[in-house]
Amino acid sequence: MNSALTKKVNLMQKTIAIGLFSVLPILGQADQVATSASMSVLQAQLNQLNQQIKAAQQSLTTVSQSFQAMQGQSQILKQQIAQYGNTNAKQFKWVDVSDHQIPAHAFVAVENMGKPLYICQALYSNSNGSGYPLNNSIMIPGVVMPKGCVITYSGQAYLQPDYAVLTSNVTGAWIAGDQVKNASQNRPIYRWGPALDSSMMGPGPVMPESRSQPEPLYNALALVGGQDNGSDTYICRANINGLYFVGKGANNTCFIAVGAYEANWPIYQILLTRQP
Repeated sequence: MNSALTKKVNLMQKTIAIGLFSVLPILGQADQVATSASMSVLQAQLNQLNQQIKAAQQSLTTVSQSFQAMQGQSQILKQQIAQYGNTNAKQFKWVDVSDHQIPAHAFVAVENMGKPLYICQALYSNSNGSGYPLNNSIMIPGVVMPKGCVITYSGQAYLQPDYAVLTSNVTGAWIAGDQVKNASQNRPIYRWGPALDSSMMGPGPVMPESRSQPEPLYNALALVGGQDNGSDTYICRANINGLYFVGKGANNTCFIAVGAYEANWPIYQILLTRQP
């Protein structure tokens, strides 16, 4: 190879080398750009996945809260069913009497000086010799006396010869009358506290008290003693100067017979079929 050719080859090699040195930084930058773009894509995917995880966690929290609320509602419904399914009420029966004989298992309301007081119920007759018919919508609880059932109505006391006596093989329970509120329907009234999600309970009273359990007002357990034109009346007893009186619980008071008249006493007890 002659010297001229050798010089030309050397020149070409130098040119290629210089070209490579000038191209390599460009290739490096291109690689960095590609890597940065890939990282951006991966970061975007990671952010999206994190958002999905967060949404799933929030959904899980909502489901958990809903589940807890439904469990609370289930407990409330079970307690309501237990109230409505008051099996002890079936242990109380009214037995018609004849010749003023006290039936077996007659329920003793209380004893006065060692003598038992029995509970009776009788229809109120508004005829009183005036020719008006018997009012079958007014059945009133009262107290058994030797010659009949003493009931009260509209300020007067009446001795009814036809009546029934309350019998039972369970003891029942007596509670203060101010814990039993008359209602338009014979169902327990509940108040819910803020511990449960009231928005999931459906319509119903939600009060601001701090209670996690329903508080019953004991209409469901109070033994119905009679009816007064569609409204239930209950069985009450009152202690006045150490002497007990048995009568009709209605309108948040106890109506009792005092002589030939009806008196109302604000401090009294109501008969329940069982302990609340």
